[in-house]
Amino acid sequence: QSADAVVVAEDPFDTYKPGSPLVWKDTKVGSGEPVDEGDVLTVAYTGYLWRTGKEFGSNKALTFKVGGGNVMPGFDAGVRGIREGGRRRIRVPPELAYQDKGAGNGKIPPNSDFEFDVEVTSLARGPAA
Repeated sequence: QSADAVVVAEDPFDTYKPGSPLVWKDTKVGSGEPVDEGDVLTVAYTGYLWRTGKEFGSNKALTFKVGGGNVMPGFDAGVRGIREGGRRRIRVPPELAYQDKGAGNGKIPPNSDFEFDVEVTSLARGPAA
Protein backbone atom coordinates (compact mmCIF):
# COMPACT_ATOMS: atom_id res chain seq x y z
CA GLN A 1 0.00 0.00 0.00
CA SER A 2 1.44 3.39 -0.93
CA ALA A 3 2.10 6.04 1.69
CA ASP A 4 -0.49 8.40 0.17
CA ALA A 5 -3.29 5.82 0.10
CA VAL A 6 -6.41 6.86 1.98
CA VAL A 7 -7.84 4.36 4.41
CA VAL A 8 -11.48 4.96 5.26
CA ALA A 9 -12.39 3.69 8.70
CA GLU A 10 -15.26 4.27 11.08
CA ASP A 11 -14.91 7.49 13.00
CA PRO A 12 -14.46 6.48 16.66
CA PHE A 13 -16.53 9.53 17.62
CA ASP A 14 -19.49 8.13 15.68
CA THR A 15 -19.26 4.75 17.39
CA TYR A 16 -18.31 5.99 20.89
CA LYS A 17 -20.53 4.72 23.68
CA PRO A 18 -20.08 4.24 27.44
CA GLY A 19 -17.31 1.72 27.96
CA SER A 20 -15.45 2.76 24.79
CA PRO A 21 -11.72 3.46 25.12
CA LEU A 22 -10.18 6.93 25.01
CA VAL A 23 -10.53 8.53 21.55
CA TRP A 24 -9.34 11.79 20.05
CA LYS A 25 -9.16 13.59 16.77
CA ASP A 26 -7.27 16.65 15.67
CA THR A 27 -9.52 19.47 14.55
CA LYS A 28 -6.47 21.56 13.61
CA VAL A 29 -3.00 20.11 13.11
CA GLY A 30 -0.33 22.25 14.75
CA SER A 31 3.37 22.50 13.90
CA GLY A 32 6.60 21.15 15.31
CA GLU A 33 7.33 17.89 17.05
CA PRO A 34 4.50 15.91 18.68
CA VAL A 35 3.99 16.36 22.43
CA ASP A 36 5.49 13.61 24.57
CA GLU A 37 6.14 12.64 28.19
CA GLY A 38 7.94 15.37 30.15
CA ASP A 39 6.91 18.25 27.90
CA VAL A 40 5.23 21.19 29.64
CA LEU A 41 2.07 22.33 27.91
CA THR A 42 -0.13 25.35 28.32
CA VAL A 43 -3.56 24.65 26.90
CA ALA A 44 -6.93 26.32 26.62
CA TYR A 45 -9.75 23.83 27.09
CA THR A 46 -13.46 23.46 27.59
CA GLY A 47 -14.81 20.29 29.18
CA TYR A 48 -18.26 18.78 28.69
CA LEU A 49 -20.20 15.88 30.15
CA TRP A 50 -20.47 13.59 27.14
CA ARG A 51 -23.97 12.24 27.85
CA THR A 52 -25.59 15.66 28.25
CA GLY A 53 -23.20 18.00 26.45
CA LYS A 54 -23.28 20.25 29.53
CA GLU A 55 -20.13 22.30 30.03
CA PHE A 56 -18.52 21.63 33.42
CA GLY A 57 -15.39 23.71 33.21
CA SER A 58 -12.87 25.59 31.13
CA ASN A 59 -9.47 27.17 31.47
CA LYS A 60 -7.70 29.54 29.09
CA ALA A 61 -4.20 28.80 30.45
CA LEU A 62 -3.82 25.40 32.13
CA THR A 63 -0.11 24.54 32.43
CA PHE A 64 0.99 20.99 33.28
CA LYS A 65 3.79 18.52 32.67
CA VAL A 66 2.74 15.61 30.43
CA GLY A 67 3.06 12.43 32.50
CA GLY A 68 3.34 14.44 35.72
CA GLY A 69 0.06 13.26 37.25
CA ASN A 70 -1.43 16.77 37.53
CA VAL A 71 -4.41 16.19 35.22
CA MET A 72 -6.82 13.26 34.84
CA PRO A 73 -5.15 10.28 33.14
CA GLY A 74 -7.39 10.47 30.06
CA PHE A 75 -6.61 14.16 29.51
CA ASP A 76 -2.89 13.44 29.88
CA ALA A 77 -3.03 10.53 27.42
CA GLY A 78 -5.28 12.45 25.03
CA VAL A 79 -2.83 15.34 24.49
CA ARG A 80 0.15 13.13 23.63
CA GLY A 81 1.06 13.53 20.00
CA ILE A 82 -0.66 16.89 19.55
CA ARG A 83 1.55 19.65 18.13
CA GLU A 84 1.99 23.26 19.24
CA GLY A 85 -0.90 25.38 17.99
CA GLY A 86 -2.96 22.25 17.40
CA ARG A 87 -6.55 21.69 18.46
CA ARG A 88 -7.94 18.33 19.49
CA ARG A 89 -11.24 16.87 20.66
CA ILE A 90 -10.77 14.16 23.30
CA ARG A 91 -13.37 11.73 24.70
CA VAL A 92 -12.43 10.27 28.05
CA PRO A 93 -14.12 7.23 29.60
CA PRO A 94 -14.75 7.16 33.39
CA GLU A 95 -11.87 4.73 34.03
CA LEU A 96 -9.44 7.45 32.90
CA ALA A 97 -11.26 10.23 34.76
CA TYR A 98 -13.07 10.30 38.13
CA GLN A 99 -14.36 6.69 37.91
CA ASP A 100 -17.20 6.05 40.35
CA LYS A 101 -16.25 8.99 42.62
CA GLY A 102 -17.64 11.91 40.66
CA ALA A 103 -16.27 15.40 41.36
CA GLY A 104 -17.05 19.07 41.74
CA ASN A 105 -19.47 18.72 44.66
CA GLY A 106 -21.97 16.81 42.54
CA LYS A 107 -21.40 18.82 39.35
CA ILE A 108 -19.74 15.75 37.78
CA PRO A 109 -21.70 12.55 38.42
CA PRO A 110 -19.96 9.22 39.11
CA ASN A 111 -19.00 7.17 36.03
CA SER A 112 -19.08 10.19 33.71
CA ASP A 113 -17.60 10.20 30.21
CA PHE A 114 -16.05 13.53 29.20
CA GLU A 115 -15.36 15.44 26.04
CA PHE A 116 -12.69 18.12 25.90
CA ASP A 117 -11.88 20.68 23.24
CA VAL A 118 -8.19 21.45 23.73
CA GLU A 119 -5.84 23.93 22.06
CA VAL A 120 -2.09 24.00 22.76
CA THR A 121 -1.08 27.62 23.31
CA SER A 122 2.54 26.98 24.29
CA LEU A 123 4.95 24.10 24.68
CA ALA A 124 8.28 23.76 26.51
CA ARG A 125 10.56 20.72 26.26
CA GLY A 126 14.01 19.70 27.39
CA PRO A 127 15.76 21.67 30.17
CA ALA A 128 13.25 24.51 29.80
CA ALA A 129 10.46 22.15 30.84
